Amino acid sequence: PKQLNSMEDIEIWMIVLEVFFLTFSFSLFIGYHVYLIFLFLFKPLDTVFGCNLVIRRDWARMMSKKVTVLPIQTLRNYTMVSTLLASTNIIVLFFILSAAFGTDEFKIVQLDFTPSVNYVIIVAIKSILVTICLLLSFYFFSNSIRYALHIGFTLNVSDISEISGELIKNYVLKSSYCYWIASRLQYTFFLLFVYYFGPTYLFFFTILFIPNLYLLDIVEGKRQIIKCCCLRESTSAIHRYIADR
Repeated sequence: PKQLNSMEDIEIWMIVLEVFFLTFSFSLFIGYHVYLIFLFLFKPLDTVFGCNLVIRRDWARMMSKKVTVLPIQTLRNYTMVSTLLASTNIIVLFFILSAAFGTDEFKIVQLDFTPSVNYVIIVAIKSILVTICLLLSFYFFSNSIRYALHIGFTLNVSDISEISGELIKNYVLKSSYCYWIASRLQYTFFLLFVYYFGPTYLFFFTILFIPNLYLLDIVEGKRQIIKCCCLRESTSAIHRYIADR
């Protein structure tokens, strides 16, 4: 009986640890993105995404006035990147589903000192969450490519259409939003994938991952020059600054 009670206590502590690590990790991840969204809404030029939107808006205005090979190359590179990421999502999704449900038993190993009690159920839930995350990411990357195609067609008639300039700007902004959402869903997938190996790994991965995202998303230090250039709504100032360096 004493040994039985001891085993039950260990299982209870395992569950408590798993719930704590899982809750802390996703609360930190969601809280960071809530902070990032509020910062984008009220101080957009403090974020890389906000500065990119201003630069892309200026790009759309400039390209709609004079069509050259430059916008075609830019759209080609942008479409290739989105296509690569969207295809990667589907390939990874099939790999994970085949590994999790390809046989009668789940083959994904939990490499953690706090394994779940109902392991099969937990792996099934993880696989469902990963599937939803990757499918949504694929959907938004596809829409990003869709808007990029609209931009290409609209650029071809920018000289004879009165509304083409405004349409190009709207398509560029919508494509940027879709790309941003898709990339955030991929970041969410990173957390879910690490969670396959256990909540402890998820906990340490989140602590290392969030500061890295902060450095990528926030404009500060020497990068304040980008804010000044965006406030003047001029991309030429950025090129002059880079050329001087």
